[in-house]
Amino acid sequence: PALIKYVYKANVLDYSATQYVEAYIALIDELRSRGVTPKKVADHSSEVITAVYCAGAHTQRGAVAIAYIRGKDSSGLAGLKGGIMAVGCSYDQDQARSFLAQNEENIGGVTTVICVDSPISVTILGASAAFKNLRTILKKESMFADIL
Repeated sequence: PALIKYVYKANVLDYSATQYVEAYIALIDELRSRGVTPKKVADHSSEVITAVYCAGAHTQRGAVAIAYIRGKDSSGLAGLKGGIMAVGCSYDQDQARSFLAQNEENIGGVTTVICVDSPISVTILGASAAFKNLRTILKKESMFADIL
């Protein structure tokens, strides 16, 4: 029963951010105990917190506290209808923002660039309703678009 509660809470933002950071801290500490010094931390959304710990700029307790507060603050956003979209294009951040601004009227909702993942990929954050229209526009431009 305790494990089921733990797994269940992993889907609740209040807890999941903290759990992910705790797991990465444990991994970093385990590597250090074996004489391996991590140079980089790769994670999806809590990477900044774990990177700060990995670099020695925060204690375990401080990193976990930051993750907890982040999760608590973010949990209020759960009712909003939004998401992210991966877009295959060779735009930098300014070009991607310009593309969204030029097509804003046809998109029909709020969208913004949240990450230039690579020279051929950007991630867009926006209202779920806007993604259907944005995807149609991107497909006409022969761009890959996948709602995540």
